[in-house]
Amino acid sequence: MKKINYFLVLFVALAFLTPLTTGYNAEAASNPIEIKSACFLPVTHSIGGVVPSYVTMINKACGGKITWKHLGGPEIFPGLQQFGAIKRGVLDASFLVTAYYFGEVPEAYCVYLSQISNDDEWNNGARALIDKLHQEKGIKVLGRWLSYMPFYIWVNKPVKSPKDLAGIKLRGGGVCYDPLFKALGATPVQIPYPDTYNGLERGIIDGFGWPMQGVSDAGWVEVTKYCIEHPFYEHNNGLILMNLDKWNSLPKDLQK
Repeated sequence: MKKINYFLVLFVALAFLTPLTTGYNAEAASNPIEIKSACFLPVTHSIGGVVPSYVTMINKACGGKITWKHLGGPEIFPGLQQFGAIKRGVLDASFLVTAYYFGEVPEAYCVYLSQISNDDEWNNGARALIDKLHQEKGIKVLGRWLSYMPFYIWVNKPVKSPKDLAGIKLRGGGVCYDPLFKALGATPVQIPYPDTYNGLERGIIDGFGWPMQGVSDAGWVEVTKYCIEHPFYEHNNGLILMNLDKWNSLPKDLQK
C-alpha cells in the first residue's frame, strides 16, 4: 500500500478551497446584506444620538458584508409603532425601549428592574429568556443599547420626603412610571413626549421621570426647578430589536 502524503493532500485541498472562500468574501462584499433601522428618539437627542456610533461599529465589525443603514428617529416611524413595523418586516431593526411595547411582551417590564450586570444577564440565562419571549412575537433581541442610566424624578415643587409627592402630577402613562408614582401618592398624567414642555409650562403636570441624559434636549430643565437625587430603575430598558426572519436569513458568521 502506498503511503499517503498528507501534507500534499492538505496543500491541494487548501489550494482548491481558497478560490471558493475568496469568491464568497468578494461576493459578500459586492452584495452586502442591507439592514434598515430606526430609533424611538431622533439623532439630535443626546440619547438617540449614540445610535450612529453603534451602527458604525456594526458595519466595521462585519467587514462590508452588512450595510446597516440608520434611517432616523420617530420622524420615520413613531416610537409606539416601531415594534409592529419590525414584526411586519417593514423595518428590519430598531433601537427601542420596552416601555413602548409592553402590550406585546409584558414580561419585558423586568428589563427595567434588573439589578445585575450585562455580563451576568448573558451568563445566567436571563437574556436568553427575554430573547425567547420576543421571538414568540417574531422579534430577535440583539442586546442592550442603553445600560446603566438611572431615572430621577424632576419636579416644580420642593420635596423633602416621599410624602411630599402626594397629589403631585407627574408625566406618566404606562407600566414604566405609573406603578411607582401611584405608590408614592403622586398622580400620573399621560402626556406624549413632544407635549411635555408645554405641560410643564402650563402647570398641567408638576414634574416627570427621566434620566440625567437628554433631559435638557427638549428644554425641560427650563421649566423645571428641582431634581430629586434618589435614582430608580438603575438599568435602562433600551434593547436592539430585529425582525426574526431577517435575523435567521443572516449567515451564521455574521450572527456571531
